Amino acid sequence: MIKLFSKSLKNNKGFTLIELVVVIAVLGILAAVAVPRFGNFQSGAKETADFATAKSLAKATELAIAEGNISLPTDSSPKSVNIETDLVDNGYLDGKPTPQSTDTTGKAFEIEVDDDGTISVYINDDGSGEINTGADGSDKKVYPTN
Repeated sequence: MIKLFSKSLKNNKGFTLIELVVVIAVLGILAAVAVPRFGNFQSGAKETADFATAKSLAKATELAIAEGNISLPTDSSPKSVNIETDLVDNGYLDGKPTPQSTDTTGKAFEIEVDDDGTISVYINDDGSGEINTGADGSDKKVYPTN
């Protein structure tokens, strides 16, 4: 019995071509399914990172207002906050953040403060430094999300 078993082991020296092709096909199917899902996870993570950055910008702006380094607007029109001069230069941020969820060419975070102290953070889409959320505007409000 042992001789018969050892003889059959000696004859099996590797995988057949069919077995290798099946394994390669299964790996190809798994890769075809996994790669698009990974892309979706990545874009979702970038949007979440933008929301977290916007929240940090709003909190830094809130702190700067509380310490008197940024004043609230005196009329009903919102005031734009300059991230470089108002937040980075005063030590509220280490550097000017860039959006992750979109093509970052010419895009930047923009902050507005209303006369009641409401802080809104946008992703400026045209690089103009002006927030345009009207019917023809493509700037995206990322904080708050209401």
